[in-house]
Amino acid sequence: MSTGREAERSSFDAEVNFDTEVTEEATNRICSDLSAISGTKITVQNLINEKVILKRGDGFAPTNAYALLQGGVFAFTEVRCALFKGREKNLDRTMFLDRRECTGPVYRQIEDAYAFVLKNIRLESRYEGGIARVDEYEIPHEVVKEVITNAVLHRSYIRGNMPTYVAIFDDRVEVTSPGKLYGGMTVEQMLEGKTERRNPVLGKVFALARISEGWGRGVMGLTARCAERGLEAPAFEEWGDDFRVTLYRKPLFAEAGAQRIRELAGAELRVYEAFASNPYESMSAVAESLGVSVATVKRHVAELKKKGRLAREGGSGRGAWIAK
Repeated sequence: MSTGREAERSSFDAEVNFDTEVTEEATNRICSDLSAISGTKITVQNLINEKVILKRGDGFAPTNAYALLQGGVFAFTEVRCALFKGREKNLDRTMFLDRRECTGPVYRQIEDAYAFVLKNIRLESRYEGGIARVDEYEIPHEVVKEVITNAVLHRSYIRGNMPTYVAIFDDRVEVTSPGKLYGGMTVEQMLEGKTERRNPVLGKVFALARISEGWGRGVMGLTARCAERGLEAPAFEEWGDDFRVTLYRKPLFAEAGAQRIRELAGAELRVYEAFASNPYESMSAVAESLGVSVATVKRHVAELKKKGRLAREGGSGRGAWIAK
């Protein structure tokens, strides 16, 4: 059940924020960043038209939407990302394989969280017509982007002491945002395309900058895009006072050639799995996570290359491992 401001159906992002002010520097940065994202020029007048900035006498007043686009005004509104070892969440620091706190303007939080997920899921290769190689992430990258964008855009900012969480496990990616579905909407209605905007001002800016197409249309296409890739349908659920979307990863041994992969054994298999799950990982980082020497990792990598199970594309600084 919604309470307080949300029960009254007023919009938090449209209210005046008294903890910041409209400055030329911050406003120009917002316009410049959004223009770069959208590929079209976004001006101060656009922000005024969309009521991000409110005219007050001879001056201007910032809304909460302006503060969110500016960044650094609200505490605990970041996106916290973590890669866990295994299929269960373990808050013991030794069980985090990777972590990141995405702060700043909300559009930058989306980009940083999106990059974190792509870094920590597998990049797979397939050949079209036996000639052209196509590289694809195990979860369609546009699905990952859509879910994170929706989580940041539609979360409850009234619950200002709660971040948005992105958790990556061996078998899934969970994106959990504060606040249940808005306006009494059910999961079934959401999947049918019904839209209830919790943050309409922010939503208009996101649409203007081509960050988001809108909650209804975006969600309706997620299941279809996952099905095209042979993935289990995403799960949408209210989780206590929060909302969670679960994207299911492709099982490591489900692709073609699985039997040959299973023939890998022991440390060699663990090295293969490490690079398959994180194509951008360094040999030293894999050695540390597996508790072996760098020389041992190098030896197994050489064997995996010889067997055709692992290949390197790009240089040591910016390249990626291709698991076959």
